[in-house]
Amino acid sequence: MELVKQWYQRRVREAVVSTQSTGKEKVHIFNTYQCYLKDTPGQLITDASRADYLGYKIGAKLVRGAYMEQERQRAEDMNYEDPIYPSKALTNSCYHNMIEILLKQVELGKSQFMVASHNEFSIQYVVERMRQCGIDPKIGGVYFGQLLGMCDQVTYLLGAGGYCS
Repeated sequence: MELVKQWYQRRVREAVVSTQSTGKEKVHIFNTYQCYLKDTPGQLITDASRADYLGYKIGAKLVRGAYMEQERQRAEDMNYEDPIYPSKALTNSCYHNMIEILLKQVELGKSQFMVASHNEFSIQYVVERMRQCGIDPKIGGVYFGQLLGMCDQVTYLLGAGGYCS
């Protein structure tokens, strides 16, 4: 069972938020945000606002998503609006906008997040934005993750450069 599919996410988010709220000083658990879903930016903003209000740090793992066909088919089968952005460009825009939101949170000491991506452009974008924001890769706050065997050359370069990967 894949818990990252949209129809499981509401319950998973509830469990993650209740666990995150116990960690005032450090992030104990990261919630996955599927950036191909139209409602993801609103979810992140809501979760970040809740964390800020209640005084805990938010943990986020950003992924573009891998279940587009299943999500679309389920929406069609259950007669609800397609939850997915209509183009890869809009998904990429969502991904980078969410990175910006989370970088600001890291700068304020309010979050940690993982860039879970094999997209070299996105990884280079985050590395450059970290530099511009003055976020030290060795201190943490921003982590990089790739599946073993996919984009290993990037993972090795990130690790060699002192980034958490």
